[in-house]
Amino acid sequence: MIESLTEKGYISSQADLRNQSVLAWDMGRLVLIARCCFECGYITEEKAWCYMEEAHKKCCAVYGDWKEFAAGYVIGRCMWGGMKQMPGGIMGIAEGLLRDPESPWQKVQLHVFEM
Repeated sequence: MIESLTEKGYISSQADLRNQSVLAWDMGRLVLIARCCFECGYITEEKAWCYMEEAHKKCCAVYGDWKEFAAGYVIGRCMWGGMKQMPGGIMGIAEGLLRDPESPWQKVQLHVFEM
């Protein structure tokens, strides 16, 4: 896992993990759980949006742009998955979102995004 993260430039060494926020992973999970709870009828749509808006605010306070957000998400996913995690898939998704001209990450800046 560390080798993949350094090879792709998410970190330069294992020591970088001490300073890297993984809030993006945590907030991504929060958004997923909120959406699933709404779809199952456990919470209202209004409540789900409250959770998602809070996740957005927290991410804006920590990350300057989508590239920083992507790094936090990928590293958080790798930490969550443990040493046997194969990070290639999630790295490919993040890299695609950062490069694809049709990606919302290319069309809307992180801090301008409004829900």
